[in-house]
Amino acid sequence: MISNALYDFMENSGKLPNELKGCRKKSRGIKDQLLIDKTVLNDCRKRHTNLGMAWIDHKKDYDLVPHSWILDSLELARVAKNVVEFILRSMKSWNVELMFCGEFLGKVNIRRGIFQGDSLTPLLFVPLQKY
Repeated sequence: MISNALYDFMENSGKLPNELKGCRKKSRGIKDQLLIDKTVLNDCRKRHTNLGMAWIDHKKDYDLVPHSWILDSLELARVAKNVVEFILRSMKSWNVELMFCGEFLGKVNIRRGIFQGDSLTPLLFVPLQKY
């Protein structure tokens, strides 16, 4: 419910960056990006023009984000204070249970970062945008 409300807020306020294809609903993420790259490449070949292209792998970026950054991003995005408070309180109980061959090994508290693809991911890019 919170995820849908945050997504709708970011989308309707124009704060969801176009570059975050994987965060957009009804988007195939990287598949869409690959099709765009292929189209641009074919167009450059056809026109005999130069093309410079770079790919950036953000695979581990989300593991390192301090939770304070997420809270700051929520405030910068002007998310309702009660939602920010709810997320702040829930962050304190974020954890992962470790299992091996069906045997419970323990619980690890998550003190920083979020999982890639988490519904909070678009909020991490809010400070990069102009208001």
